[in-house]
Amino acid sequence: MVGAVLCGHDGRRGFLHHLAVAASHGRRGIGRALVERCLDGLRGYGISKCHLFVYHHNEAGQAFWRGIGWHGRGDLLVMSRNLTDDPNA
Repeated sequence: MVGAVLCGHDGRRGFLHHLAVAASHGRRGIGRALVERCLDGLRGYGISKCHLFVYHHNEAGQAFWRGIGWHGRGDLLVMSRNLTDDPNA
């Protein structure tokens, strides 16, 4: 296996999570192909918009996503809540 992605939807919006491509196979279009396969699948379910999350410090990740046509949104705030006592969860 050289690449993987987790994709799903809530009936209204699609979500991409955890796109990864082995470093040894980077810059060959594998990530882009995985994303396009996901987006095609979402379109098949009538989903017209997809979201993803990228850490602010992940400059390479941001560059990848911008390079294939994604853009940042300044109008949303992601909020999280730990469900255990583990502060690293």
